[in-house]
Amino acid sequence: MTDALPEGWLPVPFGVDEGEATALAADLSRAAAESFPGFVDGEEARSAIARVVAQPRATSSTIARVWHVLGPGATGATADLSVAEQAGPVPDSPFPLSLPQRTWHFDAGCAVLSLVAPREGMPMAMGLRARRSDGSRTLIADVLGEPAVLGLVLDDVIALVGGARPSE
Repeated sequence: MTDALPEGWLPVPFGVDEGEATALAADLSRAAAESFPGFVDGEEARSAIARVVAQPRATSSTIARVWHVLGPGATGATADLSVAEQAGPVPDSPFPLSLPQRTWHFDAGCAVLSLVAPREGMPMAMGLRARRSDGSRTLIADVLGEPAVLGLVLDDVIALVGGARPSE
């Protein structure tokens, strides 16, 4: 991934047991309030943190999660980061049911906005996957969310994999 996170993104744990998420959220909220100007430690923040850290990971290969929660432009989006160590192509989405809607190409990679579902008969959601080749591996960032939110974080998600979207 990249050495520095885009502005407003905070690394957080993922897949935490719900029973432990509340206590962890209290600790993380206190630490964030001490470290980031403008972050307010309170029940709303702690509930949001507990929800985010208890979410299951997007893929079995997720190695990190970042949350767009800091600053006035925060969207609440979470991005799960992973690395594919395979030589072959990486799919446009982590889900078996995926209907690509739009693709953005950038240096050594692309970002794909898709309608996704884990299997037939399940409700569709919007997913954004950015991926960039880095030698024999591919760096990946996956975000699920509302289309407007995905549009707002597109450049940041591309930056999370070390890319930069060309000017349009």
